[in-house]
Amino acid sequence: MREIQEVEAIIAPVYLVGGSVRDMFLGRTPKDYDFCTPLLPEEIEKRVKDAGKRAFTTGKRFGTIGFKVDKDFVEVTTFRNEVYTGSRKPTVEFVKTITEDLGRRDFTMNAIALRGSKKIDPFRRERDITDNKVLPHPTWVAECKEHGAMNCVNPERTIWRCLTCNVGAYRAVVFGEKE
Repeated sequence: MREIQEVEAIIAPVYLVGGSVRDMFLGRTPKDYDFCTPLLPEEIEKRVKDAGKRAFTTGKRFGTIGFKVDKDFVEVTTFRNEVYTGSRKPTVEFVKTITEDLGRRDFTMNAIALRGSKKIDPFRRERDITDNKVLPHPTWVAECKEHGAMNCVNPERTIWRCLTCNVGAYRAVVFGEKE
């Protein structure tokens, strides 16, 4: 895919993550592309500008730099973790590895990365996508089974997010109904 190749030419190393990977495993064309990298936001921004692109820095304090590849908008985010301290808005801390970054993601279906043709699936959750399994965390079985929720990478964080944030609950239901 052209978008992936162009991002890989600008930012290295870079990993394709999230919904775009999920969509590719399901044989769908991704609607957007999210990437992550160990590079800090300042270095991502520099490389984007060096490539002659306009860097969108709205999310820079969270580690995210956006830019356009033809008409498509892509985002590249520094590997990170999120620390929640009683608020829906986390404190972001940058981390060193792709596994740490994937471990922070809300649903296991979004905790898989691609780097070139190499799949990174440290939690072995590709089967959740390919088997069309839409299973809640065990503590949610009674409450969520009929609506669907993905297996959680970090159950405590995901449960907290879904209970305190309508967006999290909405995402769980929407992902469940897509299958």
